[in-house]
Amino acid sequence: MTERDVKLDLIFFLQLKRLKAMLRAIPNPHKNGKMTRSLVFETSPGQRFAVDAEHLHTQPKLLEGVKSYSSLIIRGFDITAYVIFGLSVIFSVLFVWWLWMPGSVICAAMLYLVQRSAGSFAKQAAQNSNDAFLYLHSIGALWVVHAAGTA
Repeated sequence: MTERDVKLDLIFFLQLKRLKAMLRAIPNPHKNGKMTRSLVFETSPGQRFAVDAEHLHTQPKLLEGVKSYSSLIIRGFDITAYVIFGLSVIFSVLFVWWLWMPGSVICAAMLYLVQRSAGSFAKQAAQNSNDAFLYLHSIGALWVVHAAGTA
């Protein structure tokens, strides 16, 4: 195995690890099975939990109990994403017509990353503290994910 093969294997491994941190559409049992974008994590082999990143992103004040300044961080990046999109629309009217396209892509990517960050804030808090785990579960933002074929 050459050094290049080792580097390619490492890059492939890192890509797989990054895919595990992606948001997935999973039914939330606290909301009568409504599909929601969630961050799934495994605490021990066979024990998987999901954090409702969509709910925590739309209501970042819920995270104040588990991580300080998280609502400020989430709202700040939301405003930045919308400002980028607004400026791209204005510049597309004033200068080049297609400039709104990269602005919308950047805005969508930033909003996705902020939503994923809200989920990872909650995930870290739930893994570090039993009180945060119970709080997130009580507000309906954390639940057990059953493996396929089990009840």
